[in-house]
Amino acid sequence: MALIALAALVGVMLGVCACLALLRGRLIRRAAEQAERWREAAIAEETAESLSRSRAVLRGQLVEHLAPIFEVPTFPDPGDARFLGRPVDFIVFDGYGEVRAGRAQYLREIVFVDIKTGTGRLNPVERSIREAVEDGRVRTAVIHRPPGRAG
Repeated sequence: MALIALAALVGVMLGVCACLALLRGRLIRRAAEQAERWREAAIAEETAESLSRSRAVLRGQLVEHLAPIFEVPTFPDPGDARFLGRPVDFIVFDGYGEVRAGRAQYLREIVFVDIKTGTGRLNPVERSIREAVEDGRVRTAVIHRPPGRAG
């Protein structure tokens, strides 16, 4: 009788161990599936945010390119603006077209222009350029190449 009870107890213990092993395997699979769903959702969210930022940058660059034509009313001739992009968006040679056509002798001014959208601010490099211009730390340079050199 004791042997039968021992055998039954061993059988029950083996059954419990088998059930626990099955449950553990199921829990691990479910946890892995949930982790994969979370990972995919995080990737999708990061991709959407990245695309949104990229679109905003592209919109800003487009605005910068088109600004002399549509959004800079203080300069009468959009052809006087030259796009640089970095470190400033434009340099406006105000009056260039008139000087070139012989209707004026001098430019009115040369203006460094940064186009900002929304709450955009000057970055440290742009502020440094503004301060150099305001402090008069601006000059011109003529570079002469030796005769016969290409370029």
